[in-house]
Amino acid sequence: MKSMRKTKKLVCLLTLTVMFFLLVVITACNKDKTIGGKDGNITWHLSDDGILTISGHGDMKNYKEDDFDDRGYIHAPWAKYSNSFTALVIEEGVTHIGSYAFYYCRGFTGSLVLPAGLKSIGFKSFECCSGFTGNLTLPTGLRYISNEAFFNCRGFTGNLTIPEGVTNIYSGAFACCSGFNSLTIPEGTFIGSGVFNKCIGLTYIINNSIEPQNIKYDSPFFNVPINDITLHVPIIALEKYRTSPIWKDFGNIVAIENK
Repeated sequence: MKSMRKTKKLVCLLTLTVMFFLLVVITACNKDKTIGGKDGNITWHLSDDGILTISGHGDMKNYKEDDFDDRGYIHAPWAKYSNSFTALVIEEGVTHIGSYAFYYCRGFTGSLVLPAGLKSIGFKSFECCSGFTGNLTLPTGLRYISNEAFFNCRGFTGNLTIPEGVTNIYSGAFACCSGFNSLTIPEGTFIGSGVFNKCIGLTYIINNSIEPQNIKYDSPFFNVPINDITLHVPIIALEKYRTSPIWKDFGNIVAIENK
């Protein structure tokens, strides 16, 4: 009788041990089932709470318009998870954000801080990422912003500061970004047509360029009530701005303080 009881206890103990071991293995396996991968120079990871992290060294691939699937999403490797996104982190080391990389990824929220060392932002890379609700921070060292890169990112707020060293902002780059309330433009930046089209929240613009940018084609400020906006420029360039195409149409042109 005692022998039977001992046997039963031993069986129960062994059963519990096996169950515990299986639970540990299953938990470990589930932890290993991460969403992410490598795509050229870039590694990406999507956390359980929807944070998409992009890391690596070098340029991200440019994705193409004809890579759309039947839902209209571009075939960046993370695109099929776009309904799960809550935030975007791009780490230092990434030097180029590819065309269409985050096209129509509407789930991103909060601010977007682009990393030091970033040189260029590709065509339509953030188009219609309308969920962002904070500031957009562009890094020093950035060289160009491609056509429609931030088109219809209307949730961004605050001041949009274009860093010194940006040589070109191409057509429609910030069109329909209606949440920005002020804009700072550095010396010597080429501004394409319709760059700030329908940025209707703007009330205050600083242009640090001593020579007014030559607007070769159409106005960067389509559908923006520039008659109601104060333009701040270097004091030595006041008269130039007051007679230059497009710039002369601002309702009030004044000197930048202490410059």
